[in-house]
Amino acid sequence: MTGVQTCALPIYLLKVKIRQDAEAVVVAHLPGKGKYAEIKQIEEELKKAEEGRRILQASIQREFTNKGLVVPFDKQKELEGFKNKTDDLVTRRAEAIRPLMTQLTQVEQQIENTKTPYKTSMTLTQSPH
Repeated sequence: MTGVQTCALPIYLLKVKIRQDAEAVVVAHLPGKGKYAEIKQIEEELKKAEEGRRILQASIQREFTNKGLVVPFDKQKELEGFKNKTDDLVTRRAEAIRPLMTQLTQVEQQIENTKTPYKTSMTLTQSPH
């Protein structure tokens, strides 16, 4: 027989699971109405406030600054109002996200704790070459 013989062994994709868990199938996704809906609402308000500020700043620049005119007090106050609203919303968002960040940190620590024994056992079982 001539030619090149190829390996006839099957190649498998190995899936390593740290824990046994049930496989899940997503059957639907519904918009949030639960505990994280507040974060979405804050984000929407923040987006509107920032857009309002940008529009006002462009208007002030076009109508006053570019013409070398003094910005009227009412326009300055309106711009300050947008800044205050944005600052308030950023603070509210940080407060709303804080529990999620704490939970994320805990999950990351659990993952790290789960990986550590495997790292140690792999180091111990590897033979020097």
